Amino acid sequence: MYVGIAGRRLDLSIVHKKMKGLKDRLGSHLKGRRSGDQFAVYVFDRFIVPSLNDEQRRQFEIGKLQGDGLTRDFIQKQLSYRFVVTQSYKEAMLVETCMARGEASAGFPLLNPKRSNS
Repeated sequence: MYVGIAGRRLDLSIVHKKMKGLKDRLGSHLKGRRSGDQFAVYVFDRFIVPSLNDEQRRQFEIGKLQGDGLTRDFIQKQLSYRFVVTQSYKEAMLVETCMARGEASAGFPLLNPKRSNS
């Protein structure tokens, strides 16, 4: 559904006070906050907006229904995560590129495809 990389700037040869990698990235996605999390924006645009009925749209317009809450609930109840650990950023980029181009058995990612004409 979505392809991304976590921990691209980590130096695994040193001990970090706070390791920022996959755990933090997925934690951010699970919160469903659309500010600063592109995955949450994709989920909101693709799944939440089309599913709103007229009353929910009205509630959203007047601020009684919150997009972040709807997104968080959808992500936590409807989605799951899979990940691949790679040995380097270069290898991670190769995996991401292949998946984003639909070269995996699952086909193109639904939320962030990078279709190539080549």
